[in-house]
Amino acid sequence: MGFNELEVHRKFMKPIRSKPFISIAIPTSISLESKTLREQTLKIGYIGRAAAIFRVENIMIYNDGEGDEKFVESVLKYIEVPPYLKRLLIPILPELRFAGVVPPLKSPHHVKPEIFDTVYREGVIVDRGKDRCLIEIGLDKKGVVYGICPPKGSRVTVKIIRESPSYFHVIIVEKSEVDVYWGYSIYLYRSLKKLLENAKSSKYLVIIATKKGMPIHTIEKRLAEELLARDKVMIIFGGPKLDVDEIAYKESFNINTYVDFSINFIPRQGTMNVRTEEAIISSLAIMNYIKEKYFEVS
Repeated sequence: MGFNELEVHRKFMKPIRSKPFISIAIPTSISLESKTLREQTLKIGYIGRAAAIFRVENIMIYNDGEGDEKFVESVLKYIEVPPYLKRLLIPILPELRFAGVVPPLKSPHHVKPEIFDTVYREGVIVDRGKDRCLIEIGLDKKGVVYGICPPKGSRVTVKIIRESPSYFHVIIVEKSEVDVYWGYSIYLYRSLKKLLENAKSSKYLVIIATKKGMPIHTIEKRLAEELLARDKVMIIFGGPKLDVDEIAYKESFNINTYVDFSINFIPRQGTMNVRTEEAIISSLAIMNYIKEKYFEVS
């Protein structure tokens, strides 16, 4: 029996943006257990890939006293930028020497628009005239927008309105207007406490992923009820040396003041330890299941 692979992809795999929007938080020490720059780059690449697979909106990087936040940020930014814009947006940096080994995202803003049936595109202003701007959007023709536009070199999200012989006519839109998953944003925090203070003031549902937490199957329904009442959820992960509560202890504050759930997403794990990138994939897979089961819009 034959089938149209593209139509099946659109019907069953369209990565819609839906609430609650998920963010993850990782420490700067994330790459310390990897010995070489190549291994460190690949490890962070897997985290970026996992974030895209499970439609993570934001990756928060908090300083836990070890590691290099700029390195982690640089690799995650490199991964998130569409391939057709990398030469325009990514500077040549020594820490990105092995960036080519990371797996490509192939998320909706990276591939051809017809794959995910979208009219949106990422672009960079490449020419700015008095009454119009040209935008590189990675297609066979540039985008053109009339009127006021950002400075040359700015990254923008655009909506394709129509096509003419010379250009795609577009309008500049906010990323939040896009109806499918459109990559992640990256934010840096000086400490775990600063991250948590911002999370609470921004009304996140805050979850710690830890083997010391409640097994996920025992609180699944209660977690789903809380998720229904929130627009945003943040899952916080520890590092290769210290769990999240241990980092809080080192910073001299009571983490229970800020946290809504401490969850063990991998009950009865079959290994002595679970690496952070493995914990991220496991936790996000379960959160994706809960969203689909209880209130995902088809």
